[in-house]
Amino acid sequence: MMSSRELDALIAEKVFGIDVKWEDKIPCDGEPYFTSDNERVEGYYLNELKCYSTDIAAAWGVLEKVCEGTDWSPQVGLKSCMLFGGFVNDWGPKPTKTIIIKETESAPHAICLAALKAIGVDV
Repeated sequence: MMSSRELDALIAEKVFGIDVKWEDKIPCDGEPYFTSDNERVEGYYLNELKCYSTDIAAAWGVLEKVCEGTDWSPQVGLKSCMLFGGFVNDWGPKPTKTIIIKETESAPHAICLAALKAIGVDV
């Protein structure tokens, strides 16, 4: 099982398209990080990423991004996340695709796992 920060990095890369640097470096005084050859390093370092898998506000941003422009409809519980999509209207709206993540560490963790599954990334 991957750590929370590894999951955060995977979300950043796959959901938001962020280039993640896996080292834990902090740019000095909020300035961009440069190499010893004075070349700017693009992307985000692992400790600069939002805590998508543990912070509900950050996780909600993940959910919004994944559902944006799709027919996914989310339901979030204390330790679960369900996504329903591909609705058909036979005697009321019924989803033709469903993602259910339950009994995880927390709602943010479940949201991240469901989001990755929705975009075709198996964890």
